[in-house]
Amino acid sequence: MNWTLRKKILIGYGLVLALLLLVFGWAFLNLTWLGSASDAMLSENYESIRAADNMIGAVERQESGLLLYWNNFEDEGIEQFRANQAEFQRWLAGAEDNITIDGEREILNRIDAAYAEYVARFTTVLRDDLAAEDAYQDRMKPSFQAVRSASEELRAINLETMQAQSEETQALASRAIWSVGGIGLLAIVLGLAFSVLLSKRIVQPIRQLKAASKALAEGDYDARVDVESQDELGGLAEQFN
Repeated sequence: MNWTLRKKILIGYGLVLALLLLVFGWAFLNLTWLGSASDAMLSENYESIRAADNMIGAVERQESGLLLYWNNFEDEGIEQFRANQAEFQRWLAGAEDNITIDGEREILNRIDAAYAEYVARFTTVLRDDLAAEDAYQDRMKPSFQAVRSASEELRAINLETMQAQSEETQALASRAIWSVGGIGLLAIVLGLAFSVLLSKRIVQPIRQLKAASKALAEGDYDARVDVESQDELGGLAEQFN
């Protein structure tokens, strides 16, 4: 194949540019993938943690409503209890729509059952007008503790998952860095190899012409240049010969 000197130079630098584009493309794909994986991890588990925290806060405010009720602020206490009942159920529904971990459904079922019992016992307390100490210790406190404990378990399992996924993402990031570095090093080596080869193919005929010209000037009319290519330098060598 007859390649001109210009074409050889363009091909050599084109290969180096292609290797650089490969490195940048691979790095961009890895960064994009890691970014999307981190966003998904944070959004899914964070929503469940947020729901657990808000459920704990809501049921604790219901406990405060009970104290108001038993301290002669019946209307205020009942209003606070019912308002936070709606808040608790809203966050519980949100958590049930965001199940992403094995075992999370079972925890949410326990929260649902424990909270239903908690609200039912409060209704019983109101209906039977039970004394504060007996009603709280025997009826309300066990249900409250069951709801809070299960909500804390929901938060803990999502925190553990976030930690595990964070460690996995860090490992993937390390592998991505090494792979990008490896491809980059390979690109540098190949680029240098192409540059050395190209420079040799260009410079060697020029050196031969220089040596032959010197020999001719010194009276050696048999000096010849080896023709090894069909490009401009090869044509020049043929003309010299």
